[in-house]
Amino acid sequence: MLSVTAVLIGRGGIEYRTRRSRLDDALAASVEGSLSANLAGPLWDSSKDQALAVLQPEMSLQDVEAIVVRGADKSVFAGFGSVNYS
Repeated sequence: MLSVTAVLIGRGGIEYRTRRSRLDDALAASVEGSLSANLAGPLWDSSKDQALAVLQPEMSLQDVEAIVVRGADKSVFAGFGSVNYS
């Protein structure tokens, strides 16, 4: 009986991690898709204020912890998160 319980707990943990990973990936793809379309103009104009205005609504999503926009040289252009990147 104890071994069956241990197996069920183990399977439950693995199932949880798998589903959580899929949900995280789906959220990242969704946010990435909307930001890539909405950030084109502000990035083209190099307007940090407009870029931050686009990022702000995305930060209101409960599962989003941080958003950082980096340039080709990996320097931070704009961002929000636990550390304010602006």
